[in-house]
Amino acid sequence: MKDALGHGSETRGGTHASKIDQIGKPVLSPKVVQGILSTPPGEGFTMRLKDGAAPPQGYQVAIPGHAFPGGNGPTNEAALQARASQHAGALKKAGHVGGYNNEVTGNFEIEPSQNIGNRNAAIRTGTSRNQVSIWNNREGKQIMTGGTGD
Repeated sequence: MKDALGHGSETRGGTHASKIDQIGKPVLSPKVVQGILSTPPGEGFTMRLKDGAAPPQGYQVAIPGHAFPGGNGPTNEAALQARASQHAGALKKAGHVGGYNNEVTGNFEIEPSQNIGNRNAAIRTGTSRNQVSIWNNREGKQIMTGGTGD
């Protein structure tokens, strides 16, 4: 209980209590893991972390520095959860995860992906993040942004 000056512990159900129950919980839901592992080789995907559904609109822009190199494709649930745990903050911030064949490296990569509703804002964000391209969810195609992906 907090005193009049705001000192002390939070009441039951506060921020601390709501985070304690998350310890040890997998970052990726079973629906998201199943969606990643069932993606055919060479194909890409984008999923909302909360329910594994593909976002119907907006533009996906990667959060740089958090790609999980997947070799020729996703490996297994344990490997996905381990990598997701290492990048949990970026995944939670992004709210989405995407996978694609990186034509530069030849590897399948999985990374946190942010959904931005406005095309111009998404292109600006992708450009500022040095992204090669962003993804148009409604049209199902990439938009080149001129970056190198580094």
